[in-house]
Amino acid sequence: ADRYEFARRFWDAALRIDPRAAAYDPGRKAKICSEENLRKAWIAAGCTDVETCVLEDSGEFPSREAYWHAFDGRQGSTSEYLSLLTEEERERLKSSLLEPLNPHGPVTLKVGALAGKGRRCK
Repeated sequence: ADRYEFARRFWDAALRIDPRAAAYDPGRKAKICSEENLRKAWIAAGCTDVETCVLEDSGEFPSREAYWHAFDGRQGSTSEYLSLLTEEERERLKSSLLEPLNPHGPVTLKVGALAGKGRRCK
């Protein structure tokens, strides 16, 4: 939930201006978004020899505008949330999101994922 800076920045900016955003933030809603909770889910599913890890990297957008346009995918929780906003609210969100980022050049953000493996005994 906190390792995917691309999305985390969006939701943190949304929450600064609109409490409704909490209901759409997958990082707050998805309890499996931690290494420990992922491990517990595999074990609850009957898996043995469970191993989990965090994979980390970074991604780059050529500009702040390119980063903002990545949220126009028309799918998922960001799309659902953005559909609630007026044009004025969208502009406030955009400003809140982009203001702290480099105005002249690329925007580099952390990306991360959880991974797991295990054996299932039948």
